[in-house]
Amino acid sequence: MNEQLKKKIDALDVSTISVERKERLMQVVSAMQSKIDKGELVNLVFVCTHNSRRSQFSQIWAHILADYFKIDTVNSYSAGTEATALYPAVLDALREDVSVEHSVGDGTNPYYLLKFGENSPLLVCFSKTLENPLNPRTEFIAIMTCSEADNGCPMVIGASHRISLPFEDPKKSDGTSGQSASYSATSELIATELKFVFSSIQRKS
Repeated sequence: MNEQLKKKIDALDVSTISVERKERLMQVVSAMQSKIDKGELVNLVFVCTHNSRRSQFSQIWAHILADYFKIDTVNSYSAGTEATALYPAVLDALREDVSVEHSVGDGTNPYYLLKFGENSPLLVCFSKTLENPLNPRTEFIAIMTCSEADNGCPMVIGASHRISLPFEDPKKSDGTSGQSASYSATSELIATELKFVFSSIQRKS
């Protein structure tokens, strides 16, 4: 992991998270901890309607934080109730910390290959549904990152846990002068909350 990214994560202040929000986040911690204690892989699938913004931020930051906290049994994925495309402003908000190696495909839903350190594995990001073969099919932790998906998917087939963790949609700023600031704020908020989650995990000595 590059040093700039490490310093950014070091500076994220989890004390700014409200008590009510921490209660939701602790549901994620509990689900992850139960699998880690059993020696199982932890597959996190972040779900939003279009898999274009909040679920993508969440997958990327979970991937980064698993490496930061050296928890190598955690994998992160994302999905939507429908596939659209990863919105470019998501990548713009991350470019200072994550390199976009290149994109694959020039259609309406390209694949982006992200890297966050010299020796880090590439993370493939694109919009997809839960049924996509790259996503786990059973025993995963489904984390609903938007209210629409939360209400529209009362049950997630194959999930061992389903947790509601909605974030405010930065889409409302699209095309405005505040777009960059809105996406950066969403990225930092999700990173901070997931730092709280990963920092709360107890690992076997």
